Amino acid sequence: MLKSEIKKKSESKKGIFKIKIEANAGEFEPGDDLLWIIVAGDVRKNVKEVLSALLEEVKSMAVEKKEILDD
Repeated sequence: MLKSEIKKKSESKKGIFKIKIEANAGEFEPGDDLLWIIVAGDVRKNVKEVLSALLEEVKSMAVEKKEILDD
């Protein structure tokens, strides 16, 4: 499922007004921003439920990560 499809599905949930997802690509250092998810909604309960589910879904389906270890 594409990021846009995940976003659209989540925006249709009860009490959710708008969602913004930004995922950066490339090489990163510890502390660099990789993923931003912003959820705007009516009450905290609705936002927290959608944000939590959205984070897990985006991480597992739309973002690929590769860890490189120095020897």
